[in-house]
Amino acid sequence: MRSTARPVLLAVVGSALLLAALWRPGTAAAGCGEEFHQAPAQSSVPGGPPLAIGDSVLADAVPLLARDGFEADGMVCRQMSQGVAMLEARGERLPHLVVLALGTNGEVTPQQIDRVLTLLGPSRILALVTPHGSVVASTPEIIRTAAAANPGRILLLDWDVLAREHPEWLAPDGVHLGGTAGIEGFAQMVASTLPYAAPSSREASEPQEPNGQPETIAPPPQHHSSAPHRVQPKPKPRPKPKPKPIRRAAVTVQTAAAPAPTNQSPVLAADRSPGGRSLLPWAIGVAVALVALAGVWLAKSRGRGAS
Repeated sequence: MRSTARPVLLAVVGSALLLAALWRPGTAAAGCGEEFHQAPAQSSVPGGPPLAIGDSVLADAVPLLARDGFEADGMVCRQMSQGVAMLEARGERLPHLVVLALGTNGEVTPQQIDRVLTLLGPSRILALVTPHGSVVASTPEIIRTAAAANPGRILLLDWDVLAREHPEWLAPDGVHLGGTAGIEGFAQMVASTLPYAAPSSREASEPQEPNGQPETIAPPPQHHSSAPHRVQPKPKPRPKPKPKPIRRAAVTVQTAAAPAPTNQSPVLAADRSPGGRSLLPWAIGVAVALVALAGVWLAKSRGRGAS
C-alpha cells in the first residue's frame, strides 16, 4: 500500500505545480483600471494612425490592432465617459478615424455620442462598436440609432450581432473574447474601418475658397435664361462622397480562416503587462490543499494496512 500511495502523492503535487506554472489570466481576470496600450511601429497615415479606444474586450485585441496600424488602448472597466475624456485631452491632435468600443461596463448616452462628434468635427470619422453583454441592455440600440442618424459621420460595427452568431468566440462569461478565434474575429471587424483612416485624396487636395469670396454656382441643366452672363460661372463642385456606413461587420470577417476555437483564456494582453495579476497564489493554495488531502488519504491507508 505504501508503494502505491507515494506515486499518487507525487502525481497530485506535480499536477498542481504544473497548473500554477502554466496558467496565465487574460483581461477577464485583470483588475479594474489595468490598461493595455500599443501603437504601430510606424504609420504613413496623414494626421497619425487611427485610434481605437475600448474596455477589457478590446484589450485582448490590442496587439493585433497595433499590427494592423491602429493606436489601440484598452482598459478594464473603462466607461464611455472615460473614453470621451481621453478624446477631450487630445484636443486637435485627433486622427481622421476614431473607433470607440465601449459600453460593456455602463451606459452610453446620445449626449455622449454627440459630444464625441463635436470633438471630432465634421471632417473626421467615428466608428462605434456595439457591446455584447452590456450591463445596460439598451446600449447597443442607442449606438445603432446614433449611427443611423449620422450616416456620413458614424460607422457601425455591430459586435453584438456578430458575437451572437459566433458564441464559440466568447469566454465562459459570455462577454470577453474566449481565445484566438474571438480575438482575431474582433480585430478583423475593427480593421474593416481602415479604408476611412485617411482623408480622401479629393478632400486633401481640394483648394479652399478664400474667406469672404462668394462662389458662383452654375444654373442647373433644366434652367434656360435669356439674360446674358457677364462672367463665366464656376462649375458646380461635386459633393464630397460620404463614407458608406457599415451596418454590420459580419461581411468583413473571414470566419473560415480563423483558427479552431479554444476555451482557454487569452494570454496576449497579460503577457505584455508588467503589472498583470497572476493566479499563482491561487494555484499554490490549491496545491497545498491537494497535498493535505493526499496526506490524510495516505494516513488512512497506513492505518488499514496496519490493522
